[in-house]
Amino acid sequence: MKVFELIEWLNQFPDQEADVLIVEHSDGTGYYDQGGNAYEEEFNPEKHAEYIDMHGNPYVTPDKSYYNKRTLLLGAMHT
Repeated sequence: MKVFELIEWLNQFPDQEADVLIVEHSDGTGYYDQGGNAYEEEFNPEKHAEYIDMHGNPYVTPDKSYYNKRTLLLGAMHT
């Protein structure tokens, strides 16, 4: 999905005053949470959005999956 498609999709919601939640994931620290922990958090663009631009990066070769990619990650993964 592209950013403009996400915007169009969000604009379809009748309740534009709804709070936006994301999922945060953190690594586990012991035997009983080896897979980590996931929980809901209110979306904060400063904490929960990461833009990466590999377009034209001379150090990324065409054999890499992220070659010439631009991505926007919404959510958070803590390690």
